[in-house]
Amino acid sequence: AYGFPNNIETYGLISGLWTSTFALGAFIGPSVAGILLDNIGFREASMFIVVLHLLV
Repeated sequence: AYGFPNNIETYGLISGLWTSTFALGAFIGPSVAGILLDNIGFREASMFIVVLHLLV
């Protein structure tokens, strides 16, 4: 067995990191979208998001 031990502490760590990532995305996504909307307009901001999704 390589890596972290298979125990409750490891499960807690992974669960915390996973949940933190979702919370960070829920904060950053609307913030960045609002900044884009205010600075470049709806049409260009939408195209930026579409291109970003196509790249990923």
